[in-house]
This record gives sequence, structure tokens and C-alpha cells, in this order.
Amino acid sequence: MTKNPPLIGPGWPQHAALEHIHNPAGNRFWGTLRKILDDYTQQLTQKIDATLT
Repeated sequence: MTKNPPLIGPGWPQHAALEHIHNPAGNRFWGTLRKILDDYTQQLTQKIDATLT
């Protein structure tokens, strides 16, 4: 079982997680998550654009 980073736990405010994603400040977990989300966003954008043309 994978443990969550120490800042994440039940009831942790979602807005705080979004702040870390937008500004990972050298934190490996948030930096990696940001890259994964950016890559996925790019793939989705390309697929959606391809269906519109």
C-alpha cells in the first residue's frame, strides 16, 4: 500500500492541494503530479481538437 505524503490526509482542504500542484516549490511529489497532469491535459486537448476538425 502506498502512503500519502504527510500533508495529505482525510479532511485536508482541497484548495491546499491545488496550491501545491500549481506551485510545487521543489517538492518531488507535487512536481511529479504536476508533470503527469500537464501531460494528460495535453493528450486530452489533442484528442478533443481532433474530433472538432
